[in-house]
Amino acid sequence: MSPRLRFALALGWTLAIVAGCSIPGDAFPQLTLLSQDKLLHLAAFAGFALLWARVFPDAGGRILLGGIALGLATEVYQHLMPIGRFFDPFDALADTVGLLLALGARHIWLRVAPSRARTILD
Repeated sequence: MSPRLRFALALGWTLAIVAGCSIPGDAFPQLTLLSQDKLLHLAAFAGFALLWARVFPDAGGRILLGGIALGLATEVYQHLMPIGRFFDPFDALADTVGLLLALGARHIWLRVAPSRARTILD
């Protein structure tokens, strides 16, 4: 896969996260604290981490910090916009857990099976 395509996919995923934050609150079904909403956050930010790690393979710490910043920024954005959404620290926590799980799994995978992992990840 070309570096440009990797970058486009990672950027597109990031923009999709931001776009999802702009959906009015009444357009979402009411979800409980530890339900699909938190799993959605976890999965979205795990995808964010994995896609950006393909663009910048040696920047795990920066990807983690950038992802945390994005998660917090989207929560603040939702709080400031009159769209029926609010700042939820548990959403930010789920974002961070998704980032950590994805980057941790990637790190372990690259350590356990480096030649196989490089083939799959490239």
